[in-house]
Amino acid sequence: MQSNGAKGIIVDKERAPLIKKAFELVASGSYSSDGVLRTVTALGLRTPNNLVLPKQSFSKMLKNPIYAGWVCFPSSSLKCRGNHEPIVSEEMFNAVQDVLAGKRAPVHRRTSKS
Repeated sequence: MQSNGAKGIIVDKERAPLIKKAFELVASGSYSSDGVLRTVTALGLRTPNNLVLPKQSFSKMLKNPIYAGWVCFPSSSLKCRGNHEPIVSEEMFNAVQDVLAGKRAPVHRRTSKS
């Protein structure tokens, strides 16, 4: 997402599907954040300068409510609904926060033995 001064926040149409994919994978509880970062990097997620997204920036991204349509003011606890199009639903955003906080048990996939 990019700020465009008085026009507000503009969703980056190239990166938005990859960001949404990252949220979906983390929300599933089946993948580590590091694994998700590797996956979306392989799919093409980069910074605006075309660099690989650092792990710390990826972690901040997953915790940033702007992707769910909220604008927060750092100097206070004020959170307002933005006028930009959210990339992920509030439910998905909250599910990711639960996974990151360890409030959801990881999903264990069964493997069949042949």
